[in-house]
Amino acid sequence: MTMIGAIRSRAETCSPLFHAAACRVDWLAFYVIAADTGIAGLSFSRAAHLRTCERISRRCPNARFATNRGLGQEIASAVSRYLQGRSPGVAYPVCSLLLEAGTPFQQRVWQCISGISPGMTRTYGELAVELGSPGYARAVGRACSANPLALIVPCHRVVGARGPGGFAGGAAIKQRLLQLEAALA
Repeated sequence: MTMIGAIRSRAETCSPLFHAAACRVDWLAFYVIAADTGIAGLSFSRAAHLRTCERISRRCPNARFATNRGLGQEIASAVSRYLQGRSPGVAYPVCSLLLEAGTPFQQRVWQCISGISPGMTRTYGELAVELGSPGYARAVGRACSANPLALIVPCHRVVGARGPGGFAGGAAIKQRLLQLEAALA
């Protein structure tokens, strides 16, 4: 089962109501935002979650957020099961509202990352070459750090040539996610 679902167009996703949920498993706190059409944001810190809410509000000025209800809570439960090793993936559609806000290069990086299978990794440099931009490994890293859908667009599967590389949730979380996926693969 893949982590990323079908991507919806922006016209379908700018519903005024978004569902937000905060959740914690024994080793990780995470935050989910869902539109009626699917996952709009997933982050590993409250600060990143608040930035995601602000980005949604800029893209959809009439946005309202309901906490710990609806699809947001349903998706948070599915992510929890996955992070606890009780589910092979999270299969929900993805709301493209924030993905469409990325630069064309970021969008290409995120699409490429979405094709990395669980249990596998690629280096920043390998992705840069695949994207036709050899020498742009750091730009790939910056695109990973701007990813609004941590875990769903699996930027943790992108590693440095000489080590794990950066990760919004921290290096220990990145390593734990890679270990979890290797065990589930």
